[in-house]
Amino acid sequence: MKTRIQTIMVVAIAFLAQGLFNPTMANELDKKPVSEDSRIQVKDHQVHFWYFNAERSTVMVKIYDSKRKIVRQVNLGNEQTLGKILDFSTSDTNFYRIVITVDDTILYNDTLKLGKV
Repeated sequence: MKTRIQTIMVVAIAFLAQGLFNPTMANELDKKPVSEDSRIQVKDHQVHFWYFNAERSTVMVKIYDSKRKIVRQVNLGNEQTLGKILDFSTSDTNFYRIVITVDDTILYNDTLKLGKV
């Protein structure tokens, strides 16, 4: 029984060590959170978005309220440089989820507290 517990402990430590020293996992930990994306900035209840669309992919913005209902959907098109200011200054104060997709890839996905004070 004692050797069985020791074997289980050795295997558990090996799996833990593999997870801690896995280079793939290290790269994942180095990535910035989506909310720190420099292309998206929040100023005075406005969300400013800039994107260089070298591949001319279709860029879409979807805004959800706290009840997961789509409040607004904006097709930004496929121009090479895109910019958009989403104004929430007249909206009710709420937590809004902003999802920006490039074709079918999610570029930005974060919940922000926005709206009139």
